[in-house]
Amino acid sequence: MSGPLSGWGRYPKIAPDTLTRPRSDAAVAEAMAKGPLIARGNGRSYGDAALSEGQVLDMTAFRHILSFDPETGLVEAEAGVLLGDLITAFLPLGFFPFVTPGTKLVTLGGPSPRMCTARTTCATARSGTTSPGSRS
Repeated sequence: MSGPLSGWGRYPKIAPDTLTRPRSDAAVAEAMAKGPLIARGNGRSYGDAALSEGQVLDMTAFRHILSFDPETGLVEAEAGVLLGDLITAFLPLGFFPFVTPGTKLVTLGGPSPRMCTARTTCATARSGTTSPGSRS
């Protein structure tokens, strides 16, 4: 058992039965084989979606930008990359996300599917590829 976790507002605080901090794909697969879980990033969800009394998988160690195509603006990054790190890396190249939440402290694995709306172009794929947005 680990200590309590919370989201952005620090309420509610919920102590998961198991908090796993994997550092490899094999460790993620091992945790998934143990049963239902919820993946957690930097804990900045407004809705506290990444809280569970069961098994929680802390994905913050997966924080690498894997590739970038300057022609298309597509980035492939791991789930634990902070939005702020993406902005820091690509703003000097003239790229900025089309849509951003109220903080740059969120991880890409959490908000990216929810940041895409019918009015927003946002390329996401199973590989974890996402567009950093518009070019200035």
